[in-house]
Amino acid sequence: MEHPHIPAYISLGGNIGDIAATFAMAVERIARIPRVRIGACSSLYMTEPQGMPAQPWFHNQVVRLLYAAPDSDSSNMQDLAEFFLEVLLEIETGLGRSRSNTQRFGPRSLDIDLLSFGDIICDTPLVTLPHPRMHTRAFILVPLLEIAPDFLVPGLGPIQRLLDRLRFSVEDGKIYQH
Repeated sequence: MEHPHIPAYISLGGNIGDIAATFAMAVERIARIPRVRIGACSSLYMTEPQGMPAQPWFHNQVVRLLYAAPDSDSSNMQDLAEFFLEVLLEIETGLGRSRSNTQRFGPRSLDIDLLSFGDIICDTPLVTLPHPRMHTRAFILVPLLEIAPDFLVPGLGPIQRLLDRLRFSVEDGKIYQH
């Protein structure tokens, strides 16, 4: 029996080093996670730093993943999401990211955020889904709209409606949030 595929969306961000190569390595390592397939990758966008403006611009990308749940009858989606996030954070660490030494909103070589996992809504010490700030960030919603225009953010609704609430512009692959 084939297991159902749970769609998951992640965002990649970074502003130090060879970002395109780091993102490519991250996607390659994610594709090696058992039961995971890469669904689609957005274009690379550049965005102004938020929260700490005196640093290089960030590159951002959103990736759609498909996760084949091991046993849909007995698996707890929240446990699966927590496990999945832990694996993603191990990949982030393996590519040079140290969350303990990184200033919040500061420069980083790689940041992997789990945006959604299936249609679950949860808030635990390990994972909050959907990502608690994704609906306020054009640098997540614009690339998400590119690869999944019909996606409904669990509990929040259509991406386009979320974007309509933000003040932003996109010019030559750069996202400006006003």
